[in-house]
Amino acid sequence: MPARRPTRSDNDDFSDETPENEAYAFSLLQDEEDEEQRQRAEENEDILEEMTDYADHYLGDNQDDEFPEDDQDF
Repeated sequence: MPARRPTRSDNDDFSDETPENEAYAFSLLQDEEDEEQRQRAEENEDILEEMTDYADHYLGDNQDDEFPEDDQDF
């Protein structure tokens, strides 16, 4: 739902602390935080994909074949 436009003061800034202006300012902050979270999630997904590709390339897809279960010490 798009935020309602704030009521403008004579000097056309957000110095009027009306409920509408405060709600609009809060919605702008929320939108900014949501965008930052989305970007962080995308970056984390990219990092995870790179790490998986790296592991697959250097360790191979059949890692478990190198260490039979009876040789593990845990």
